Amino acid sequence: MKSGEGTRRSRKRRRNCRMESGEGRRRRRKRRKRWRNSSRRSRKSGEGRKRRRSRQMRRKMRTTQMMESEQMRRRRKM
Repeated sequence: MKSGEGTRRSRKRRRNCRMESGEGRRRRRKRRKRWRNSSRRSRKSGEGRKRRRSRQMRRKMRTTQMMESEQMRRRRKM
């Protein structure tokens, strides 16, 4: 138990020291990394989502159009 407590304290101290020593550098790096990751992820995920959506939506639209056309035919006949 003592060893675990010691590691926790040391980790907290290290984080504080790092933040105090180089705040500007750390923040700038984080921003750059976020922008790069977000741009890559958004492009890849967006393409995948669009393709998946288009296929699913086409199937849905076909089924909905068939249902609507059948209803319209019934109404016209009535």
